[in-house]
Amino acid sequence: MVTRRVGVFAMACLYIARVGALLNLLAVLAVGALAASNGHPFVAAILVLLAVPVSIGHFVAFGLIMEYAQTE
Repeated sequence: MVTRRVGVFAMACLYIARVGALLNLLAVLAVGALAASNGHPFVAAILVLLAVPVSIGHFVAFGLIMEYAQTE
């Protein structure tokens, strides 16, 4: 029998948060490309150099949290 450290609702919330982090990453890349194409290179650079690593970090962190929560 597999026991988890958290309940079913908490795991569902973690899955949703991880998908949200991935969608945030894709949205930041799209907005950065749009800003660059509209002639705002500084805004695009800020988005790509700061917001993308943060989004990747959230995605990885939620994955690690989910792995830990599924162990006994």
